[in-house]
Amino acid sequence: MTTTDLATLPTCNTHGQMTLRPADRQSAEQRWCGTWYDCAAHRCLTSVLLPSPALMAQLAEQATRAGAR
Repeated sequence: MTTTDLATLPTCNTHGQMTLRPADRQSAEQRWCGTWYDCAAHRCLTSVLLPSPALMAQLAEQATRAGAR
């Protein structure tokens, strides 16, 4: 996914538009989970995750199993 794949990029409530987190600053687990955006403001730790299809499928499966109990 690139920064142009979204209609509107995620925004930080305080600082505005966020930037795509480079893949080299992510663990393998973070890359599997989806696309990350970070606030570009100095010392702001706000991040947004756009979940991957694999993560969404795993969460749906977990919810189905939890409902069957």
